[in-house]
Amino acid sequence: MLKLHRDDPEGPPCRHMEHFLQKTADGSANFFERWYAKSHANGCGRCNRFLDRLIETLGQLKQAKQDPDADVMERLAKGNWRNPE
Repeated sequence: MLKLHRDDPEGPPCRHMEHFLQKTADGSANFFERWYAKSHANGCGRCNRFLDRLIETLGQLKQAKQDPDADVMERLAKGNWRNPE
């Protein structure tokens, strides 16, 4: 029996879906784009895996992002480099 790539989660996502999947994962997709991407990923193993991993990776990056310490920002704000003479 011929196995369709949609059933196989290994490999890259469908080329025509990559943009929609990325926008869905980062939250910039509109309602229709999000619906289209999720509907497609629901039936496509590769795109589903790609979307899941992208959402997880973006979540980890957001958690890892650290704001600079307040004293560092204060020193930078008062620095002589801002007004060279």
